[in-house]
Amino acid sequence: MRHFLTKLFDIKRGEEEKALLMFLNIFLIIASLLIVKPVRTSLFLNNIGIAELPYAFILVAISAAIVTHLYTRWMRVVRLYNLILYTTIFSIIALFIFRLFLINGHHASLFYYIFYIWVALFAAIQTSQFWLMANYVFNAREAKRLFGFVGAGAISGGIFGGYLTKFLAPVIGTANMLFFCIAFLMICILILVRIWRQYAGRTYAERIEREKRIEKRQLSDNVFRIILNSRHLLYLSGIIGVGVIVANMVDYQYSSIASQIIHDEDRLTAFLGFWLSNLSIASLIVQLLLTGRILKLFGVTASLFFLPVSILVGAVSILVMPALWSAVLVKVSDGGFKQSINKAGLELLALPIPSKIKNRSKAFIDVFVDSLATGVGGILLVLFTRYVGFSVRYISIMIIVFIGVWLVLIKRIRTEYVNSFRLALEKGSIDLEKQTVNLDDASVINTLVHVFEGKNERQILYALKLLENARHDQLSPYFHRLLETGSAHIQIQVIRMLKKYSDTTFVPQIRSLVESSEFDVKVESMLYLSRHSENHGDVIKSYFRSEDVNMRIAALAAAAHLYPDDRDQIDIKAMFDRFLEDLPDYDLPQDEFNSIKANLARVIGISGDELLLPFLKNLLNDTTPDVVKAAALNAGRSGSQEFIPLLIDKLGQSDVRRFVSEALACYGENVIPHLERALENETENYQIRAALPRVLALIRSQKSVDVLINNLEQKDLLLRHQIIKSLNALKGKYKGLKFNHQDVRSHIYEETRYYYQILATLHHHSYSGGAMISTDSGLIERKKSRNLLIKSLEQKLEINLERIFRLLGLRYPQKDMFNAYLGIVSKKSDLKANAIEFLDNVLDARIKRVVIPIVEGGSPEQVMRKTFGLLGNEITSRNSGISYLLRGNDNWLKVCAMYDIALNMEGEYSRIVKGLVNDPDPMVRETAQFYLNKIEG
Repeated sequence: MRHFLTKLFDIKRGEEEKALLMFLNIFLIIASLLIVKPVRTSLFLNNIGIAELPYAFILVAISAAIVTHLYTRWMRVVRLYNLILYTTIFSIIALFIFRLFLINGHHASLFYYIFYIWVALFAAIQTSQFWLMANYVFNAREAKRLFGFVGAGAISGGIFGGYLTKFLAPVIGTANMLFFCIAFLMICILILVRIWRQYAGRTYAERIEREKRIEKRQLSDNVFRIILNSRHLLYLSGIIGVGVIVANMVDYQYSSIASQIIHDEDRLTAFLGFWLSNLSIASLIVQLLLTGRILKLFGVTASLFFLPVSILVGAVSILVMPALWSAVLVKVSDGGFKQSINKAGLELLALPIPSKIKNRSKAFIDVFVDSLATGVGGILLVLFTRYVGFSVRYISIMIIVFIGVWLVLIKRIRTEYVNSFRLALEKGSIDLEKQTVNLDDASVINTLVHVFEGKNERQILYALKLLENARHDQLSPYFHRLLETGSAHIQIQVIRMLKKYSDTTFVPQIRSLVESSEFDVKVESMLYLSRHSENHGDVIKSYFRSEDVNMRIAALAAAAHLYPDDRDQIDIKAMFDRFLEDLPDYDLPQDEFNSIKANLARVIGISGDELLLPFLKNLLNDTTPDVVKAAALNAGRSGSQEFIPLLIDKLGQSDVRRFVSEALACYGENVIPHLERALENETENYQIRAALPRVLALIRSQKSVDVLINNLEQKDLLLRHQIIKSLNALKGKYKGLKFNHQDVRSHIYEETRYYYQILATLHHHSYSGGAMISTDSGLIERKKSRNLLIKSLEQKLEINLERIFRLLGLRYPQKDMFNAYLGIVSKKSDLKANAIEFLDNVLDARIKRVVIPIVEGGSPEQVMRKTFGLLGNEITSRNSGISYLLRGNDNWLKVCAMYDIALNMEGEYSRIVKGLVNDPDPMVRETAQFYLNKIEG
């Protein structure tokens, strides 16, 4: 039985009980509905008549509006479990009361209307609650596989309930069929207790807790507003509403023709029950043979087209020839897909909606929208049959019009379905730098004053940056205070901002800051004072004549700032040479001397004077990292081509690499050909090559993208990883860059092919035991070597998965792929399932075929079986796996594999290993020699 279920419905181990319990639960619910619906319809048609049926539809809508309002309010304060339990108990009591009325002969017209309305509400609420609970029993991927099986339970229940009514209604009477409904619902209560305690309760609690982060305003919104603000919910409501209107018109045609031919109440009940069962059989066939395949092949939204198209065929048949067979045909068209493909598709559409919103909106849609649409259908039927004079035949025209609307809504909801999964995966952020300040607003001024009076340095700096290009004299007193008590960063920012102010009261205070121990404060203070004097150069020269070496170097830096605009007043080369000439006289400690050299590099870079560049070259070759950092940054600022080879060479030094990278990026596109040659040169220092992609990522250029994509075929996997990360950085930071989708797609295939090869190798090592010698001597070491290889293979799979998603981020929206990746690696099964479902709807068909099996996981055999023949797999045994690793491009895996086969004395790999003795990587060379010594020894 387990094998049969697994093969037919893809039920995996551990899912059998919950799938069967849900199957049985919906089986009994639908069986009771298929009993009570024919009873209701038969009683109404025989005692009230078909002409009054549209009015019953209208009363259903009015009643549903009231019930839904109360029901949704109740849902906000009652747990889902209690809600289902209480409504089921209430339904049992109601059925007893209706049966008592029938026994006592209360057959007034009002009773039949009440009974008709109650059955409509009972059907909507019971099925809605079941599918809502199913969202907590199954995650998104389980639902996509198992909703077909559960849906088969609903259809089977329909077959059973319909045929039970067909055979027993003429024997025991229509009214007594209600006892079967009561019995079925009692069993449903027992099943509910088991399902909730075992499967749904924990998931429900976790999701509710996690979704408390949703804004309280959103949760407190009226349910109408929630739906109106969500296109996803709006389109879903429209699809369900139009579907109900069409179904009611179909039901009117079917009931009208049937009641004209069959006049006996019990025979009519039996006929209706018989054909409801036949509809369920048709639906079951569709469910078993088509639903799962259609959902897998065409996706959720495509599956929704089947129902309206099939009804369209039946409606045209009645329009051409209104007879009992055509009425049955349109009903079969409706029933064949409604509870199978269409039901599964509609329930899957609700999966990405947050639970708090889903609980309220879905119940509202299933009950109120369903019933409102029933009322609209009733009004239209009254209007067109009573006043326009439409016969049963021409109702088909109305059906065809609504089917057109239905198809348009299905087409539009696909985009919203994908967007809902995207929003479920995203983590939002706020860019505070986009804030602006209106200084005409008194409340803004008061806020700034409060910030300036506080002690939070980060807030003060942020406020000062916002005011950098603005001016407001009311804030001047606070600037005095900040210059006196603020940190060096605050003082610098205030001085820079004060260039907009003509207030000379700041001059004494800033003159005192020239004596500050902070170099940048000195420089900014000198620049402020020079700009507020008649002769800029004189102020700087006066400070340059100081006996204090730190004062002199600060004056030299200030002169460098002024030099480009004041060449007539500043001779930067003469000042620089004079400073170098005097520098030995100071006899400075080494730390202070290094600081002076770093500041001299800044002076050269700021001034841009070509005559000073030779000295900068000397500083680049200095042995002190801080000096090299400053020299590198200013070499890049200079734009001189002669520094490029020296800067590329400095990328090999880890302590200055970041600054050198920024310096090279300053050259822009001019440096890219140099970087490309170094990246493609396999004899270049590996540390330099590994740093080059990050440099290219700092250059906002299409040429950077092209160079990086052209180098995605690098054999070294770590280098390839850095290239992909740099491409991600370029795409994330800069808009307008183009990434060749064809090239990216081919590299996605290549990475997935590598994943499957490593996975197959891991599988054969983990489960075969290999050639491990089982003697006691050295057994522990051999086990360690085998475990090391297995652990390394697992780590490579994790890194490879990251590379696959980074490449997907170049082909699809990067943020979406990043969030999907976080969902995939998450330990929360529902987040992972949502991420997989999102990918299943976004990825191209060819990419999806190779990526989805990886992210779905499962045993290696299952993954490889799903992808058999797609990418090719040369790993069929442990031996072929070892050979693949030894010939591969991952040096660490080569080392682990050689160490393992050396300890296990596997000499059949000698020919391959001999070719690795002269490998450029010293670790590979040493391990290869170790292997040969073991085997030959």
